[in-house]
Amino acid sequence: MNCKYFILLFTYIIITYCEYVDFASEELAALILAAANPDGSIATEIIPENNPKNETRPITIDVSSLGRGGELMSIQQIIPSLRNLEGDKLNKKFKELYDLANRVYNRFIDPAADQVENINGYDVLRYIIFNEDEKTGAFDSIGLCNNDVKTRIMFVPNDSAITMMKHFITNAEYDDFVDIDINNFDKINKKIKSSWQSDQFNLPSEELSKVLTLKCIQTYACKFNFMFEDKSEEEINNQINNISFNIIETTDKNNNKYYSLLINKDIDYQIIYAFTIKYDGNKYSTDERFPARLVDYNDIGKTVEQYHMNHNEENNEIERDGINLIAACGIDFVVGKDNDKQYLLPEDYITKDGNEIKMDFVKDILITANFANNKDFKTFNKNGKNLICDRYDISYATTKMETKRFI
Repeated sequence: MNCKYFILLFTYIIITYCEYVDFASEELAALILAAANPDGSIATEIIPENNPKNETRPITIDVSSLGRGGELMSIQQIIPSLRNLEGDKLNKKFKELYDLANRVYNRFIDPAADQVENINGYDVLRYIIFNEDEKTGAFDSIGLCNNDVKTRIMFVPNDSAITMMKHFITNAEYDDFVDIDINNFDKINKKIKSSWQSDQFNLPSEELSKVLTLKCIQTYACKFNFMFEDKSEEEINNQINNISFNIIETTDKNNNKYYSLLINKDIDYQIIYAFTIKYDGNKYSTDERFPARLVDYNDIGKTVEQYHMNHNEENNEIERDGINLIAACGIDFVVGKDNDKQYLLPEDYITKDGNEIKMDFVKDILITANFANNKDFKTFNKNGKNLICDRYDISYATTKMETKRFI
């Protein structure tokens, strides 16, 4: 399996229960590796228009939150420290970031171990979506390295279509859907159906979105996450906004597709595996192999060996392999609140040994710092932009979604 997919998965795992500084280097490493060639150069593509000589440019992706043909950018435009660089200077700087990204990646990889073993050691999917026979010990799971099965993770953004879908589930009464086949969304009551708003879904199709919605309503392990008794409208909206979906798509050797729904509940620090549905090319059905399961973020932490940064309070430093990738990318932060905010440039949080920057250390002021967004840039009269992602401006995609688009 390509290392890019592994880091992308690991970013997904740790993002659920850590502060930003605790996974920023992994998230940046995934982005850089996704935009790189194996030799550490920037991956390129042929310029699509007015290009008789087949000239190339760095691969560009849509960085808008919805990914619907919005603003196109290359890795050079996304990462602050690469902007305004050209030629050898650009190549040298990107290779520096690539080497740091590999240092982050190698933190998890035992070079003496089989690659599948390495990945399975951190593959939290195997500990969420599985079935184990108590008598025989036979183990079956959905994971990244299953034989004859292709797996991909769909990181589902909380855009307007998905928000509508979550409200539809919330407002649904089980009795109105109990006898509806998941393939027959159009058979539900017209008044109920009228609250569904067709949109451009980031899932493979609106049809799949409807099937997942019906199955969620009919499945207690899914529906109970959208039951809000004695809650105000504001409280309900807040809880809905703190629920997100991930879809695990697997394809077997017969080209049957399976879609497993994971529900992330940030308020309760939980991930719920709700169900899996099968698509044979004609219709959807329920895959009963794996029981529903609720997992606390703390349990996920134990699964991945409680991977966290080391905080040296005596030296006021954070230590982790390759963590200086954050500074090398040129990420700005702010610390404090309201009128007491302090703006942090990379030179404000790097650490040095003499004149040499320590690649595995940053100052611990980042523990309480926040990613500088566009409002902070205006407040402190800063030119340019921070890393292009939703933390800087919500009109942009998340960093992991950008990584996926590069891949």
